[in-house]
Amino acid sequence: MQIKADPNPPKAHADHAEITQVLIDRIRNRLESMEDIPADECRMLVELQNERAGWLRVSITHRDCGVSAEQ
Repeated sequence: MQIKADPNPPKAHADHAEITQVLIDRIRNRLESMEDIPADECRMLVELQNERAGWLRVSITHRDCGVSAEQ
């Protein structure tokens, strides 16, 4: 997993417990979707970016080898 963040992201105004649970759930979903793929073929990226003044964008993306020919 790679994490990229702007050096000075805006402060997020959110319930700490709720946003933590949302992020954990999203990352867990991505990890589960890559379970059967060799680790050296999987990549996950978590990005925190300034979207526009006062807005923080959180992106969780993954890249894997795709669906096998058998599926």
